[in-house]
Amino acid sequence: MGRQEAILSDRGIRKAIKEDLITVKSPELFLDSNELVQPASMDVVISRIEEVIPLIYNQKPSQKIYDMDYYKKELLTFLPHCNHSVEIEQLRGYDGKIFFPLMELRSTLRRLGLVSGYNPLGPAVTFEGAYFWIRNPQNYEIDIEKGTKIGQILWKDKKVIYDEEKFDYFSNNYDLPSGDLVTSDSELEKLFDEEKISISPKHISKDGMILFRASDIITRNAQQKITLYKDKRTKGVELKKTKAKKHKIQPGEFVDIQTIEKVKLSPYVGVHVHYIYNYSWDIGIHDKDFPDEEIDELSVEEMLERALTRTSFGGWIDPGYKGVFSVQRKAHQKELIINEGDVVAVGLVYHFKEGVGEAYGKERGSHYNDAKGFIATQKKEEKKKTRE
Repeated sequence: MGRQEAILSDRGIRKAIKEDLITVKSPELFLDSNELVQPASMDVVISRIEEVIPLIYNQKPSQKIYDMDYYKKELLTFLPHCNHSVEIEQLRGYDGKIFFPLMELRSTLRRLGLVSGYNPLGPAVTFEGAYFWIRNPQNYEIDIEKGTKIGQILWKDKKVIYDEEKFDYFSNNYDLPSGDLVTSDSELEKLFDEEKISISPKHISKDGMILFRASDIITRNAQQKITLYKDKRTKGVELKKTKAKKHKIQPGEFVDIQTIEKVKLSPYVGVHVHYIYNYSWDIGIHDKDFPDEEIDELSVEEMLERALTRTSFGGWIDPGYKGVFSVQRKAHQKELIINEGDVVAVGLVYHFKEGVGEAYGKERGSHYNDAKGFIATQKKEEKKKTRE
């Protein structure tokens, strides 16, 4: 059937809520304002951490133990090299036959070192809230204040649904405003010709996907404990930007690699970024067949590294965004070397034929637009000094 799927726009999300296909705790926050609705996603707020397990099972988890007093604290701790089951507020249910909800971390959290887990939001939603996984593959703890917006749900409209009883496919007849997945280079080129999307320098694509390549610009963190407050203040963020032809990333080290490609999206296009472990294996960019026999020869360590990389997402680029783009690639068990020009991620392009209701921009408090480099949340103290 091919890659037949779509992502709901802000109009589609609101219509799904009105028709009870998606149920939320406070509908007015979604229907009457942009408080929790982005151009093509729904914001979620953290309420607590439910469970913590080691990211790699042969590693010893942190000795820190959560007790009942921990849940009374306003700052929730994400332990190094651990997976965390996180409870989010607002979402109460959805029709799993129609939608596949995919959680993406907000760019601020990715720039602090956290990663969303693969397929993090399952069909089971409790009365208290929904749960999904957040990884902390870094060497340092990250504290986040309760009530912080930590992620956004992309609502994937399945379009074509498989009937397990009839062993056949049928079309999803719900008319929800959405963006269709681009599946061919010819379809993508048409969007460029219509100036609905622009990439500079000239883009490289494969089967409708945009290839993102590493530039020589890299930003590193001081590798110390970080705190993020719900008013967007941070503590412990100390960044250093350098240039190099070869980027060496150590396990547990945070790096942000700026890509060669600069992105300009119209209100008609959004891009979902996926990380890849190996240029030829993961997207078949070479003419030869997909080399399963080579993958079969991977060591257990390499297979785990590949799995953790491919199940990490590089973010959702909203319709209306323009500026540089960067990736936060991780090394989990051994040193990772990325050279300038290496393909580090692919972008799946979604075409919103009717456009989104309100594109990414300053009216949404979108401070990343027109960014010329790495941006992290600023400390309030730094802002005060600037005004003085």
